[in-house]
Amino acid sequence: MITDKLRHNYVSITMSSNGTTQTDLSIATEPGNKIILRMYAYQNAGTEPLTLEFRFSYHPETPHSLLHEDNEGRTERIVDFYKKLWVGKSYKTPVLSGGRQSYKANGGELTITQDMVDKFMATIGGGMRHADKEGFVPMDFAIVVGWKAIMKALLLVQADLLKLVHLSNKFRMHCDAAPLRVGEKTESFARTTSISISDSGKTVEVCATISRNHVPVMDVISEFFYKGTYTDFAECFTNKKENLREVSFSSPSLANLLLSKEWVTWTEHVEVDELAEKTLTFELETFSSLKSKGVFSRLRTSGRVFATAKGSKGMQEIATVHYDSISAAPPHPTSNPVLGYLERHGKVVSKRVLLERPICLDTVEDGFVFAAPASNAEYSRVSQDFNPIHVSPAFAKYAGLPGPITHGMHTSAIIRSITEMRCAENNLSSMRNFSASFVGMIRGGDSIEVHLDHVAMLAGNKIIKIEARNAASQEKVFVGECEIEPIETAYIFTGQGSQELGMGMDLYETSSAARQVWDRADKHFDGTYGKHFSIFAPFPRLQSDVHQGFAFQILCARTPSHSLFTLAVNAAQLSARTICA
Repeated sequence: MITDKLRHNYVSITMSSNGTTQTDLSIATEPGNKIILRMYAYQNAGTEPLTLEFRFSYHPETPHSLLHEDNEGRTERIVDFYKKLWVGKSYKTPVLSGGRQSYKANGGELTITQDMVDKFMATIGGGMRHADKEGFVPMDFAIVVGWKAIMKALLLVQADLLKLVHLSNKFRMHCDAAPLRVGEKTESFARTTSISISDSGKTVEVCATISRNHVPVMDVISEFFYKGTYTDFAECFTNKKENLREVSFSSPSLANLLLSKEWVTWTEHVEVDELAEKTLTFELETFSSLKSKGVFSRLRTSGRVFATAKGSKGMQEIATVHYDSISAAPPHPTSNPVLGYLERHGKVVSKRVLLERPICLDTVEDGFVFAAPASNAEYSRVSQDFNPIHVSPAFAKYAGLPGPITHGMHTSAIIRSITEMRCAENNLSSMRNFSASFVGMIRGGDSIEVHLDHVAMLAGNKIIKIEARNAASQEKVFVGECEIEPIETAYIFTGQGSQELGMGMDLYETSSAARQVWDRADKHFDGTYGKHFSIFAPFPRLQSDVHQGFAFQILCARTPSHSLFTLAVNAAQLSARTICA
């Protein structure tokens, strides 16, 4: 509903569907054919409404372009508006003497109260979840702790904030750190870790570290995108932890090639033949900054090299890597010689073990379905993300959206909560990492279906793939992944003496998972012994089919254990599916 009030040279407009009479935007005229458009944000870090002003001039002499926007001071007004929106009127933009790369934005201290957590849980669970018995708070609450620091870092980027999109977010727990608890005093610092420019816009990554008692607990890594055309390539830089890479040598000459590289320093003298017998693992980080498009002003790669000898299980540090283009030639390289070498002679090492068959964790075909909240106002207040495109029809329309859209982090919190309940038995300390990419738009009331698949293992932890779609259109709106530390489980397998005729046939008939295990065992025995496994299992046809002589009788004496083991594997797999579901 759009209503307006006209008086003299001023029009106020309300754009709402909830009966409110607050002014969403106003239009006023000034002498000299000047037109002032103001949009109002009622939810912000302060206590009074904020206005964002746009200035136009009317030109009747150009009928095909009657309105011209006055761009003088436009960027400054927008930045000032969002600064007050997210961090308050008293905040002063810092002077970056050491550059944006080294600046750490201070989000201040926050003591977590039960009231804060209750309000946050109400926005993401609607009564679905209750307070944790040990006082742990959900992983998503870290965005409340770290949001102000993230915004302070983001406000330093030269870009149009009206065209800002939140691309992705990742929560990453530090090693052995326990979740945050009610009553704890927390601190947050954020720094910009990457700025890059593409043909369609500018991408910025910000990492906030959440600490308690000055000890890091977790990182919140958010990626943002500014739509538009940008040419300030000299502002671009990246801090990146490289993938682990492994190098093996097929000949001494290839080992000698690495020994000739100036960017490697060996901890002690190593002979070519000795090095050729080893497998090397490179653990590196890279910093890069641009001078212009495609030309680096600086490239720096450093890290450690570990060696594993044939027949040895452990790794030993054998060298360090340090390359800095400032002390190398040419002074402004277009490529990284360290990474170039590793791409030609190494391979990426993945610690993940992909499951041969991903396990679907949905209990029904449509997955878990939830409705996006009709209003985003409460989540805005609780999370401190006051971006008006989520609550103001005027700002949403100005940004080219059909209306207010659901916060990406709100969607992430709901989906992560669902995943935690279904795959971690509501254990708030089990989830170690959670990443979310916001690939589609969600509006209030949309029905969203969530699908979960167990796809891999990583150092004993489960990797769960997450996808969410709009139930009506089937458009993919969310893609994510999480790492869950499973509860310790022991499986005890029976010995002989407990078998009976027909054992396991009820599982075979009723469970497709059990049927797959029996059929795999059948295939193995058929290929190995020329007989189907099922004739040895405690099935009725056992008595009539086994008559192949003494050697086969020995085989038969061993197979009841194999049958019982297969039956136990069936039970274990079904139990694991039940736990994950």
